[in-house]
Amino acid sequence: MKVFKFGGASIKNADAIRNVADILVKHGSGPIVIVISAIGKTTNTLESIHQQWITSEPYAEGFERLKKDHLQIATEL
Repeated sequence: MKVFKFGGASIKNADAIRNVADILVKHGSGPIVIVISAIGKTTNTLESIHQQWITSEPYAEGFERLKKDHLQIATEL
């Protein structure tokens, strides 16, 4: 069994995600497990948004930027 884990910089944008697809096509025969974690700096951004929410600071701008970034990647794919 092969295990592949991708996240962060390896899936930071549409080109990087296409590269992951190429890797899986080349090396993904047989039983495989694929783990995909957060895109780019998503985890850090979510932690920041959460901290802002907890401290009653404005967080909408960070949330909208994160949403926009993910929608842009999805559109490109």
